[in-house]
Amino acid sequence: MSEDVNLNKDPLADFIWKRQTNRKLYKTAAAPSGLLIDLKSSMNEIQGTEVFFITDPEKLKKLALLVSMADRIRTERKDLHEHLFQMIRFSKEEALEKRNGFYIKNLEAGLNGEIFLKTTRSWQIMNMANKLGFGKIVAQAAFNGIMHSSGAGLVVTSSRTREDFFTGGRALERVWLSLTRAGYQMQPMTAITLFF
Repeated sequence: MSEDVNLNKDPLADFIWKRQTNRKLYKTAAAPSGLLIDLKSSMNEIQGTEVFFITDPEKLKKLALLVSMADRIRTERKDLHEHLFQMIRFSKEEALEKRNGFYIKNLEAGLNGEIFLKTTRSWQIMNMANKLGFGKIVAQAAFNGIMHSSGAGLVVTSSRTREDFFTGGRALERVWLSLTRAGYQMQPMTAITLFF
């Protein structure tokens, strides 16, 4: 196979190594409208995808309530708790060996969050923590994450085939890399996806 010398480097390629998850509370200043237009156009070439943004504070609050409710349900249901914890890799060695899931350091939960995750691996301990109100604390953190941001976005695909999941992932990645190039941060809020 010969190398195509006419292949142009994607302008977002350099930002792959700068892109990161970030669970810090963001500034709530409105995102420039030009940025939202750039984000939409970043995925124009990916057919069957679209991105929607919520920047209105009242609509963000409704979304924050929905996402926090999903996080609370995820925390308080045994099946969802166990599903999530099957994907968390608690050591670098485990992450390198399995090469899937979420390495705990990449979750950027901080020292307290990491201790909480390690302590509540077992459903019995998590269930006891829920009875003490920890499900509400986790839900509040999700609520705060959305309320302390300039907006939220949702990438959608035209259908739910296996190919569409890959297409949606490509579109999300382009939005994420475009945000990184523009000097912004984002954090996927994924509790709802665990309900699949």
